[in-house]
Amino acid sequence: MSLFKKSDELEKHQTNVALKIVFSFYNLSLLVWTIYDYIKTKEMGISFAILCIAQVIFFSALYIQKNRIENLEK
Repeated sequence: MSLFKKSDELEKHQTNVALKIVFSFYNLSLLVWTIYDYIKTKEMGISFAILCIAQVIFFSALYIQKNRIENLEK
């Protein structure tokens, strides 16, 4: 018996929508936290580092996936 079943197109779409909302929430929360810290302490806190690292990971993953698709099409 398999622990996970293969998802259909509707489940994939629902998951993608939920992930976009959660990703936006985390980014907005970290951005607000960073701005608040900067106003209070005049320093960039750990929230800024987390925000930057998350953006680098996101865009790197996106770039890698696009390259893989382009290579498969060739």
